[in-house]
Amino acid sequence: QGCFLQSRAGRLLKRKETFVQHTVDRLMNGISLLNSSRLEARQDVEEMRAVLRDQVARQNSAGRRLEERFEGLDLDVRDLRMDCTQLLDDNPSLASSVESFKAMFESSLTQFIAELDTSKQCQNI
Repeated sequence: QGCFLQSRAGRLLKRKETFVQHTVDRLMNGISLLNSSRLEARQDVEEMRAVLRDQVARQNSAGRRLEERFEGLDLDVRDLRMDCTQLLDDNPSLASSVESFKAMFESSLTQFIAELDTSKQCQNI
C-alpha cells in the first residue's frame, strides 16, 4: 500500500507540475502579448503625434500666409481709399455724381430687401 500511495502522490505531483508549468507558460505568453501591445500602442501614439505636429505646422504656416495676405490687402484698401478720397476732392462734380449714385443705390437696395422680406412672408404662409 505504501508503494501505491507513493505512486499516486508522484502522479499528482506530476499533474500539479504540469498544471503549474502550463499556467506559467500562459502567464508568460500573456505578458509577452501585453508588452507587444504596449509597444504597438506606443508606436501608434508616436505616429499620431507626428501627424498632428505636421498638421499643426502646416496650419500655422497657412495661418501666417493668410495674415500676410490680409496685411497686404489692408494696405491695398487703405491706398485705394486714399486714392478715391483724393480723386473726389480733386473733382467736385464727380463727388456729386458719386453721392447721387450712392443715394440711388441705397434706395434700390432698401426696396429690394423690403420685397425680399415680403416674398419670404408669402412663402411662410
